[in-house]
Amino acid sequence: MTRASVSAAQDFVLRSEEQLQEQADKSNMTVYFIVIDSVEVSGTMAEVVIGVDLAIPSQEHAGKLCCCTARDRYERAGGEWRFVWRKSETCS
Repeated sequence: MTRASVSAAQDFVLRSEEQLQEQADKSNMTVYFIVIDSVEVSGTMAEVVIGVDLAIPSQEHAGKLCCCTARDRYERAGGEWRFVWRKSETCS
């Protein structure tokens, strides 16, 4: 699964879970990232499962009790995608 990571300059960079874990291990810092689990588009409607997660440095030997995901629906009108509703949200 591909993950999106945001730098201080607010650029989005696609990275694998392995790359994010490597970044956490090299920096010895937790790396927070946005997860896009699925995108389904049908005509002018789209559903996106999006969330947040983190990669903890391996040397910390810690388990993680986090994160959140939600299923959002968007509608395309006038050439733009607009948020319609959030169907479900799960946090752990």
